[in-house]
Amino acid sequence: MVWVVVLAGCGMLADEEVEPDRAEGARVLLGLLEFLEVEEEPPREGYQRDLFPHWSDISGSGCTARQDALLAQAIGLVQRDLVRPCVIVEGDWYSPFDGSTYSGPPAEIDVDHVVALAEAWDSGARDWTTARREQFANDPLNLLVTDRQTNRDKADLDAGEWKPDRGDAWCVTASMMILTKLRYEMTIDRAEYDGLREMARRCERPDQRTVPGVPLPGTPEFLGTARAVLDERGLDLG
Repeated sequence: MVWVVVLAGCGMLADEEVEPDRAEGARVLLGLLEFLEVEEEPPREGYQRDLFPHWSDISGSGCTARQDALLAQAIGLVQRDLVRPCVIVEGDWYSPFDGSTYSGPPAEIDVDHVVALAEAWDSGARDWTTARREQFANDPLNLLVTDRQTNRDKADLDAGEWKPDRGDAWCVTASMMILTKLRYEMTIDRAEYDGLREMARRCERPDQRTVPGVPLPGTPEFLGTARAVLDERGLDLG
């Protein structure tokens, strides 16, 4: 086995240099929430995880979506196989849901679909093509490195049923859920709306944490992502 050491997580350097405008970030995120259609979810019928082809290479990087997420969200140096550069031998990651830091081989951690596949099915994905479900299941906008047990506890729950125990993870959780649901025109139910609104309002607080590759509301990187998602939908942030 040949290793090469590379620096990962460079995508967050700009966020670290510029202090987020937290009040503006909360305002924008709450505004994005209002674009989502609120309706009750039907009973779950016909869902199978295999209907969402996942861990594909939709980015064209040569790596799977899981590997791309692990590289983008590493908090320090990662060791990669020189012969197979997408293969990470070990690294360091921060799990915002529970505040833990993990060091070691990535086989011991999860990459979570923040909007779970089953939740997406209930919110409109049952009517999508397989290609659209694959795009969703591999979209980095919705992928977050997490502690394995925390991911199991979250399971397929939405924001009306589950929030991270740590309030300092509420802002990043709400932003990922809202942007993902907005990009894919998914619905939310009333309890989910209330949960997302409660979490989004925490963006005003200075204790909110994020991870590399996941820009926090109130940063230029987040605003650029939000505008891109709205442009895809033909919507205007104002």
